[in-house]
Amino acid sequence: MKQSIGIYSGTFDPIHIGHITFAQEAARMLTLDTVVFLPEQQPRGKQYVTDIRHRVELIKRAIQNDDKLQLLVLPSKQFTIAKTLPQLQKHFTSADFTLLIGSDIVHT
Repeated sequence: MKQSIGIYSGTFDPIHIGHITFAQEAARMLTLDTVVFLPEQQPRGKQYVTDIRHRVELIKRAIQNDDKLQLLVLPSKQFTIAKTLPQLQKHFTSADFTLLIGSDIVHT
């Protein structure tokens, strides 16, 4: 059976309750099995970003008590559909993906 996975990519600098609440509500409303936080190492349009290792550690702490929330760190510094989707398909061999984006990304 295919899993239904929400992919929530972003900077998460820092991760906050809005990110967590959005992910939890998306999982509930869309009946997702999991929401995967996918932090981007060098986001486009942002010059000063906290080191990825620090952001990853904060994400781990923020999601540790919710079984539906996961973290995945990919080696790419910036995400593109052409590079990132095959990596996700390799990692989650039997899944349907739903891309989740924050309101700050909608216009760009």
